[in-house]
Amino acid sequence: MMKKELVSFVPKPNTLGAHNWCVPYAWATLLGKDYDDVYKDICDCLGRKVRGVYPSEEYTIAKYFGEDGTWLQRHEIPFAYGCEPVNNLRNVGKWIKQLKKAAEYKNERYFMIHVTGHAMVWDDKLKLIIDNQNQKWVPADKHHNRLKKLKRIGVVKGVNPGPGVPAVKQVGQSDAAKEKKVYYNRVRRTCKKFNIQLEYVGEHKNYTGLNIRGLAFHGYMKIKNSDINWKAVYEYLQKKGFKGGVK
Repeated sequence: MMKKELVSFVPKPNTLGAHNWCVPYAWATLLGKDYDDVYKDICDCLGRKVRGVYPSEEYTIAKYFGEDGTWLQRHEIPFAYGCEPVNNLRNVGKWIKQLKKAAEYKNERYFMIHVTGHAMVWDDKLKLIIDNQNQKWVPADKHHNRLKKLKRIGVVKGVNPGPGVPAVKQVGQSDAAKEKKVYYNRVRRTCKKFNIQLEYVGEHKNYTGLNIRGLAFHGYMKIKNSDINWKAVYEYLQKKGFKGGVK
């Protein structure tokens, strides 16, 4: 029987323009999401249109995604973890191997790697690297940036699947997720057209209901399993005569 090939997630690239910026692409890889969605989240997080990301902003982004991000500078690692000095990207595997001798990192699989002016993601199970320029997993010693100097490494808790868990399959956004997004946007446009407000009942990720309020209209929908059925909301608005909306 043929051994099942182990693969890791490759984000769906930018569909709104020609460029994929390195930090958003790296986070899309770590989170298992499309580039466009993660790029928008990072722009909202930093309050600006992102082209480059300052080192100090890495912590802000990690916190925004609910992760405990730790960034270690190149000079910190040899002294703190007994690693051999490693200067460039092609030898990053040796760096990670030494780093994972520390108890807090031994079960980590994915690491965000920074070289001069660039960010990428390292998969320590496959010993491969991905970035916005290649958009596929390649060996570090074959990467065109292999001679660039290592600057720092990011350990992002909670994103990687952990030991014993299969790698994420190389697939795009699911049909159910795409449909949910389509109907959410339809509801948003309709509500904007008719000045209807949506008020969530309960706490984030634990909603119990949705209040729909307008000038001469109001309604209530109970939510099951904290998951809003945007198709049902859209059909409800249609039934009440609220149709269409600006894009």
